[in-house]
Amino acid sequence: AILIIIVPGVMQLIKGQTQNFKDAFSGRDSSITRLPLAFYYGMYAYAGWFYLNFVTEEVENPEKPFLSGYWEISH
Repeated sequence: AILIIIVPGVMQLIKGQTQNFKDAFSGRDSSITRLPLAFYYGMYAYAGWFYLNFVTEEVENPEKPFLSGYWEISH
């Protein structure tokens, strides 16, 4: 599924579509004091996937609750 994103992007780069990369970091605050906040935002973004593993281990048959929940929401 990730190839659907990567392949067209590489094709555009090969064609020379690089205008979005010009001056990509100009005007940005590059002080070291922002680095911990950047790591915090990155960890927060992946925290849901981390806890999802614990939840699915506790459910004996994860497909059944998922499908029944989906059925209730869609109808």
